[in-house]
Amino acid sequence: MASSSKSSSQVPVVFCFEFENGIFNGRHLMFEAAKKALHEKDIALTPVLFSRFCLNPLPSAFVPGLLKYFEKKLSAEKVARDIEEEYASLVAGRKPAANERVTQFISQAAKAHHRAAAFTFLEEGQAAKLAERAGIEIALLPVKRTGTLIPSADTWMRLVKFTNSDPKQCMLFVTSGFSCRAAVVAGLRSVAMPDEFTAFQDFVGADISPESDQALSLHALLEIMRPVSAGQAAT
Repeated sequence: MASSSKSSSQVPVVFCFEFENGIFNGRHLMFEAAKKALHEKDIALTPVLFSRFCLNPLPSAFVPGLLKYFEKKLSAEKVARDIEEEYASLVAGRKPAANERVTQFISQAAKAHHRAAAFTFLEEGQAAKLAERAGIEIALLPVKRTGTLIPSADTWMRLVKFTNSDPKQCMLFVTSGFSCRAAVVAGLRSVAMPDEFTAFQDFVGADISPESDQALSLHALLEIMRPVSAGQAAT
């Protein structure tokens, strides 16, 4: 019966990410795109207002509420299209910046024979180029943006299924309160990684809290997974 800490640590874990918002600065780029497009229409978008209205990844979903707040009688469809075009321009340029702590973690995990996966709103080829530029190996699952908040529990479960992994061997990195709640509903372990726009949100249910300095500690995360790994190794 092999149940030593060495053998249990060899059970591979899949670390699951939100590609644009968890590995890159996608949410910040959306803020910059919306800020520029709205500035041209005499609307001053602040980080606070972006956090309040614009966390849905689809501009057509958040623009109507924003225009109503500012009491602007503009075409929501056109404003959303302007934001989309500006965002696409930023992503296509050299603006996407990878979080070096995250990419270093992914590389460290890969050396220990663990895997990384992420869902992305980008075209697979475009996302793959960004991953290559960041120097990481990661499985990518393209998903469509909708009018509902993403990721949902279904989004996370689709990603887990995409990796052909046992859900108990997956750890999610969540960047928002609704992403964290989706992980809880899906029954998956998670690490809270808020950004400047989501730091105020509730991450109750995450295995590692936003205040923890162990969010990107491979050793700490494997320790959380160890009870599962040990049980599998002993069977």
